[in-house]
Amino acid sequence: MWQRAGVDIPTLPLTGDLYRWGIAHGQAYSDKNLANDMHVGDALLFGTGPQTRFTSTHVGIVSRFDENSVTLIEGNAILPGQSRKDPHRVTEKTYPRDAWKKEFYGGVRPSNPSR
Repeated sequence: MWQRAGVDIPTLPLTGDLYRWGIAHGQAYSDKNLANDMHVGDALLFGTGPQTRFTSTHVGIVSRFDENSVTLIEGNAILPGQSRKDPHRVTEKTYPRDAWKKEFYGGVRPSNPSR
């Protein structure tokens, strides 16, 4: 998605590779202060770290957020009432702030935010 928007990023096979790319380009941040670091358009990374597909499990794009929750645009997600992931469905899911530490290990910004 970022490539189509003009971000110079390679195709990466693992969500953890996105975090490593962000670190290398000064555009990644940890879960320590998500509320202050995240911006609309950032990717939030699910799991415990970028090491493997078992520790970096999913990615969502920040659609909106406030001090109480973040809403992500996600694909390949399990929705309420579903028993399996639908790889062809894109949806918005909202996560309350008290779940952020459990869900996300960090984020990546596609470019410097315009403030």
